[in-house]
Formats: sequence, C-alpha cells, structure tokens
Amino acid sequence: MAYWTHYWKNSTVRAHQANNEESDELLHTADDTFEQRGVAIGDTVYVVTVLEGSVHLIGRLVVDQVLNQQEADKYFGEPVWTAVDHLIGMQPLSQCQYDVSVPYSRLDEVIFVTSSGNDVIKFDQRDGADPHAVDRQTLRGVRKITADTAALFDSLLS
Repeated sequence: MAYWTHYWKNSTVRAHQANNEESDELLHTADDTFEQRGVAIGDTVYVVTVLEGSVHLIGRLVVDQVLNQQEADKYFGEPVWTAVDHLIGMQPLSQCQYDVSVPYSRLDEVIFVTSSGNDVIKFDQRDGADPHAVDRQTLRGVRKITADTAALFDSLLS
C-alpha cells in the first residue's frame, strides 16, 4: 500500500463543492498519470489544493478501481472529466472537507518520496510573496508521500 497526493485546482474544488451539495463524498478523481506514477488498488490518495498559500486537504480516497476513460464513462453512465486514469473510491467513502488546512507549523512533516530520496514542501519565492505561502507547484500533479505524512493528513481529516 502506498500514499499519494493529487492536486486539484481551486476551480475544480469550487465546481466539486457546487455540484455535490447533497452528498459530498469523494468517489472519484481523475488524472493522466496515476498508473504511470504507480497508483494501484488499495493505495490511499489525498486530494489537496493550495488556497491563499495554505495546503488544504479536500479528502481521502482509498482506491477500489482504476479505470480508463471509456470504463469511467460507462461506470457513471455519462461522459466524465477527460483523463487517462480514473480512480474510484472504496466504500465507505470519505466526506469532502473544504475547511481543513495543514497548519504552517506542521508543513515540515509533509514528506514526498522521490526517485532520488525525499523532498519537502517548497515556499513561494517570488518577490513580495508571503514567506509562509506554499508554492502550489510543490503539490501539483500526483506525488507519493510517506506513511507518516499520510498519518498527519488522517489526523487532520478526522
């Protein structure tokens, strides 16, 4: 079992929130690189975004199925977000949360696993940027994280 982050743009978060008013469970997420990166059935994916320089945890999805576009469209009975890979969550599904952020004091505990070792959160280095603001590029795409990072995320989501 492995642990991953999957970055959603702020617009994707807002659209998901607006379209799922009654039942806001994290059933599905899509990307072009899940299988390429190694995401597999049984893995846990944490959907994240960066809002106003803070890392926000939207939810947790334990992978039950990895589908291609045609399979995902059939699963949902209609065309869905276009992507190479679609993850379907295992029951029971977790609720999406829009108000959970990783405290600045705990960001040093977020560790990414890379082919050359481990990596950490990067901060916005642009002139005039808040030195505590997370560089959203550090979370873009699909990134593998350590079990300790997953435990931190779980504690914040519960």
